[in-house]
Amino acid sequence: MKKYIYKILIVFAMGLLITGCGNGESGELDPRELVYRHERLDCMNDIRGEVSNYTFFEDTVFMCSIEWPEDGTEGDIGRRFFYKSNADGTGLEEISCDELCKDGEWLYTMEISGKGNLLLLFSVYDEELMQDTYILREVSQDGTLLSEINVKEWLDMGDDFIRNMKADKNGYVYLLTDYNIYIIDGEGDFAGQIEIEDYAENLVRTGTGEVLAGFNEASGYVLKKIDPEEPAYSEEYNTDIPYYNVSVTDGDETYDFYYSTEESVFGWRLEDNSAKEVMNMISGGVNTNYIGSIRMISGERALAIYGDVAWDDPHGIYLFQKMDPKDVKIKETITCVTLYADEEVKAEAYRFNKSQDKYQVVVRDYSSGENPHTDMYRDLMAGQCGDIVDLSGLSSGKYMNKGWFVDLYERMENDPDVSKDDFAGHLLKIMETDGRLYHISPTVGMNVVIARSSDRKEGEKLTFERLEQMEADGAKAFYQESKTTILSQLIEMNYGEYVDWNSGTCHFDGETFVKALEYAASFPADEDVVWDEETETLTSQIRKGNILFAQHYSVSAADIELYETMFEEDIILAGSPSETYTGPAMNMNREFAICEASEHKDGAWEFLKRYLSREYASGRIVDDTLLIPIRKDSQEDMVRRYTSTEPYTDDFGNEITPLSYEWEFEGVVQNVSPLTEKQMKVFVDAVERMDHKYVYDEDIMTMISEETADYFNGKKSAQQAAADVQKRVSVYMEDFR
Repeated sequence: MKKYIYKILIVFAMGLLITGCGNGESGELDPRELVYRHERLDCMNDIRGEVSNYTFFEDTVFMCSIEWPEDGTEGDIGRRFFYKSNADGTGLEEISCDELCKDGEWLYTMEISGKGNLLLLFSVYDEELMQDTYILREVSQDGTLLSEINVKEWLDMGDDFIRNMKADKNGYVYLLTDYNIYIIDGEGDFAGQIEIEDYAENLVRTGTGEVLAGFNEASGYVLKKIDPEEPAYSEEYNTDIPYYNVSVTDGDETYDFYYSTEESVFGWRLEDNSAKEVMNMISGGVNTNYIGSIRMISGERALAIYGDVAWDDPHGIYLFQKMDPKDVKIKETITCVTLYADEEVKAEAYRFNKSQDKYQVVVRDYSSGENPHTDMYRDLMAGQCGDIVDLSGLSSGKYMNKGWFVDLYERMENDPDVSKDDFAGHLLKIMETDGRLYHISPTVGMNVVIARSSDRKEGEKLTFERLEQMEADGAKAFYQESKTTILSQLIEMNYGEYVDWNSGTCHFDGETFVKALEYAASFPADEDVVWDEETETLTSQIRKGNILFAQHYSVSAADIELYETMFEEDIILAGSPSETYTGPAMNMNREFAICEASEHKDGAWEFLKRYLSREYASGRIVDDTLLIPIRKDSQEDMVRRYTSTEPYTDDFGNEITPLSYEWEFEGVVQNVSPLTEKQMKVFVDAVERMDHKYVYDEDIMTMISEETADYFNGKKSAQQAAADVQKRVSVYMEDFR
């Protein structure tokens, strides 16, 4: 298997859950067996500060918390407290820490020794060495200091920093650094070291009490058992787990170790190299954005630091307990697929999963693959790309005419909650393919060229002829651009002028592209564009009349004040030079589509509707001023948000404060304040004039760059370069179809 986790999620999306991997056996498992409920330990309310470290022995949890005084009297490391409790959160006791943690020490990690004592590893700044070093203390469960080792006595502290600590059943302690594994025996003496030839990811204690070093190799996660008496590696175990995509934790009597993905926890047995899914966090209603490593403490229980003050679950240690399968209601699983899943989409899935009991959304991405774009395209062709796909970053136009996606207009027509009329029609039009809406973005960005209103009129097309007239007196339109960068912008900002995926044709052999090439040739070569302290600012160049325009990707209304200051007069937000378009280019922030091959279209639509709601769009613009909602009512909310001079609470409980901040750009220090009606109109008018889409197509841009290099070097004509681009892109488009 090339990608173990990837295949696990594919099968999960189809409703089957893996019970074996590698040399183990596979079969169906009742998904109700994988659901755990999670509850914050009650004792969290009685500890001081916030839990930063914990470990456990049998049914006892040991924890360290940090209290950060408001007056800062405790310096940068805060005040430490140590506690122990039962695993269910009862029986909380504070452990005296007078001998456990001294001034200036930072608790790096805590583990359990082979005898069931606490091992506390502290980092501390050594005044003599003028660098950090480490102190290791062994402490009884009641807090009695048993031993103390100053690691600097035998650890080469040059650049060798401790990254992980484990103890085995025989009392040996292992310290992992970038270059070595140091071993301490049960008497606290140095027992030797193993030099690391390849970077070791971590140390793992198996259920039988042995310690292994984990390595991320091309074939997958590899574990090497450590013989502390040699010291050397004694055995090697190869798995196909991509370590960089999982978190590995210690084993127990059932499994040698556990690992967790963003959705599930798996147990692994080294004897037969097999894995079994033991917990599904999505089904358990966990927001995986805010969970630390889950550590199994017994067959049906686990602990983890979880939660965040911004969510329903406050921060602390949580106990996860397996639910009785009879009490579990099975939800229909919807997969939402993206190239690179970010916190925002996972947070929306979490909210959705908690909001109803019919569906649950699993978010997966292709980030673990060698070529995410190719992998996603392959799965789209095979009809195996889940239910919802976010096409952001894929130059999605080339996928729209293949019959892979559902027409979202049809969904809107049959839904009482969402109507086509809820959205700005001209923005939907830009997203359409032959009158159908296969993908949609709840918010968009606006890419503009800013000019003096005296230089450009609203709705005026900036053709190359007009551009030549404006530059006739020696000024240049754009600041600090080179031949290749300005050509890229001219293509990306006007992609539809040159490429039509619906018809499968391109238009690089016409007069328009030749004009773009000739205009780009008037700029310096890449190596001649210099940025240093002597470079005159854009503001200075504009005010001198040397530069005509400023360019801004994803401009916000709050930028109006800055550019008015820069130009020292009224401005207009317009489009890039084009023979076709007049308005600014629209950038799709998200590109959600529902796959035609999906067997869960109704559930996919229910999730996508969250993004199309006023609550979502209006909530997003509260803190992110770069986003422009496509909903009409949310655009009205946007206007109020930018122009309000008094605080208010919006219809969804968001506390809105008037714009008030300072920022500096290109020699202008701007105090941003609520916009006037006139300033807001400049922005709204530009939004209404957006008439085409910005597209970055890496494949085509690479071809253009390669085929025009000789023209810019004077080795062929613009016409020949245009013909070469046309030929190469045409072949590419034909092959892609």
